[in-house]
Amino acid sequence: MSKKHNKDYEVGYGKPPKATQFKKGQSGNTKGRPKKSENVRTLLRETLNQQVQVRVNGRVKTIRLREAYVQKLTEKAMNGSMRDMLAFLKEVERIAPELLENETKPEPVVWEFVLPDGQRMTHDEFLARGPETEE
Repeated sequence: MSKKHNKDYEVGYGKPPKATQFKKGQSGNTKGRPKKSENVRTLLRETLNQQVQVRVNGRVKTIRLREAYVQKLTEKAMNGSMRDMLAFLKEVERIAPELLENETKPEPVVWEFVLPDGQRMTHDEFLARGPETEE
């Protein structure tokens, strides 16, 4: 063998010969790792975050596209047909159902019975009393 080997360096698994190793400043992956391709979700997020100009009460206003979409959907629901209203409510129910919940809870209904002898009792009291036995 005419190749010179350094006696301090042992060639073996994970230790290639010095002659075949990458030179300083030279990479083994010249193209590098490919960039992640954009998926539809990323493109949609970027599109909805774009700034657009809209005219509100004669004034030009810059808002995000998602805000413009919600405003337009709300406007159509208020001025449009029942179909537009139902579509709007369906979207609200899908995205934020808590917005459709009633903020004030109705008071419970208490039934009160007046017996022939003038005695008054609630529905629960009446049911707890059970059937009267005639003697």
